Amino acid sequence: MSFELIIAAGEKRGQRFGFRAQEVALGRAEGNDMVLDHASVSRTHARIRARGRFYVLSDGGSTNGTELNGSLLEGSATLRDGDRIGVGAIALEFAARPLPRWRPSARHLAAAGAILAAALCAGLGVRHLGGAPRPTRPACPEVIAIDDTTAGFSFGRGAVDFDCGQEISFGFTAPAKARVRFHYLPRQIAGGDEVELKLNGRHLGWAPVSGARGEPQSLALPDELLNPAGRNVLSAAEARTGAEWSLSGVAVELFARTRGDLKSAHEAYDRGRRKLEERKVAPRNLYDAWKSFGHARRALEDLEPRPPLYGEVALLIRDAERDLQRDCARLLFSAERYERYGQGAKAQIAYREVLLHFPGDEPSGCRRLARRNLSAAAANEEG
Repeated sequence: MSFELIIAAGEKRGQRFGFRAQEVALGRAEGNDMVLDHASVSRTHARIRARGRFYVLSDGGSTNGTELNGSLLEGSATLRDGDRIGVGAIALEFAARPLPRWRPSARHLAAAGAILAAALCAGLGVRHLGGAPRPTRPACPEVIAIDDTTAGFSFGRGAVDFDCGQEISFGFTAPAKARVRFHYLPRQIAGGDEVELKLNGRHLGWAPVSGARGEPQSLALPDELLNPAGRNVLSAAEARTGAEWSLSGVAVELFARTRGDLKSAHEAYDRGRRKLEERKVAPRNLYDAWKSFGHARRALEDLEPRPPLYGEVALLIRDAERDLQRDCARLLFSAERYERYGQGAKAQIAYREVLLHFPGDEPSGCRRLARRNLSAAAANEEG
């Protein structure tokens, strides 16, 4: 017996991946038979198993669930020719058809590898590990320059956009009299002494323990560790090799030193509180609350000693960033689902809804991702 999985939506629609196996695993982790590099896909998302003359689909305990013909799968279900499988944001069509019996030449294998590499570069992130060569991911730069796009990528080891191995180095420039804050989202870090952070070669701290989703982190960089010449390198290095881990949402925030202003801090804090209470009134209110709490923290940054309000504002910023991250995942998943089922017009509306919730940039890079996907959805609809 054999079957094919066919990409059912998007730019690479119609590409086929054939399998001759009793069991096929689909997911984001490298050990799967079909690797789907997308944030909406779990590490081991779903499985297709042979049962007699049929194949059966089951969910692997994924975060977003597995869909069969538009309905969320509960337990397992027998697959039939033409069934559509939703694995996160990726739509696949199941085809129970005999594969032609032929031995591929080196030319055929090279062509297959090129097609799969093109699919990966186009952002589809689908790789078939059942005999075809694995396409390589982009090489990790020796030093990654932090810019407006960095927050949209993941770096580390394992299921990441850039597999950097044991150590990642981020470069940025900061004026001598600027305050600097480093934002990042750690994932898959099992111990408090697993990933060490260094600034210009000196110990800065340890990345916190984090699960698959992680919690946004914001770290004030000590003045004494910053390079007076302005050029800085912040690195993250494994203390124990071999484990999967990643950093994403990487951004640097620069702001001018002030004398500290407790009155302005209270005004920004109160404004943020009001926006939180009204977060259901307007889509952007959660984002505006996060911005206001950021203004409050900057106004308190140079006060000595720092008042208790500083700690409260830091917690509010962390909670707001976590909620923004959740809203981003929910909104993007809805938009990408419309794309999966060929509803391009609805997908564009959904991506515009993301822009209403995120009127400016923030650590997760949600606005940039939505704008990029909106442009792609519009181009696909016109095509």
